[in-house]
Amino acid sequence: ILGNGGAAKAVKYVLDKHGIPSVTVSRSTEINYDNIDAAFVQDHKLIIQCTPVGTFPNVEDCLNFPFEGLSKDHLIIDLIYNPNYTKFIINASEKGAKTVNGYYMLEQQAEKAWEIWNFQKK
Repeated sequence: ILGNGGAAKAVKYVLDKHGIPSVTVSRSTEINYDNIDAAFVQDHKLIIQCTPVGTFPNVEDCLNFPFEGLSKDHLIIDLIYNPNYTKFIINASEKGAKTVNGYYMLEQQAEKAWEIWNFQKK
């Protein structure tokens, strides 16, 4: 999990709930962007980018990440949906990783909000 904010905490909760081990990488954790390397990335096949880095209008921004550790065996999920293809997604795709942006999560949040606001039980 890249990031340590609210979205990252929600992702960690779901991974924990399903028994999927995770490691959090952020500026303020023991494992941070300055000390992860290609070998670390090779050992973690699911990477979920939960920071706002690369969100519109700062679409040229990208995390300091060792993309050279990625391969076709990786799944990269970037929770950003605007733009559709962040620099993070583009760089990961160039290394052969499977990539998904945050649009599906946005849809799911919208559907849940619709249910909450329109079908409340009394």
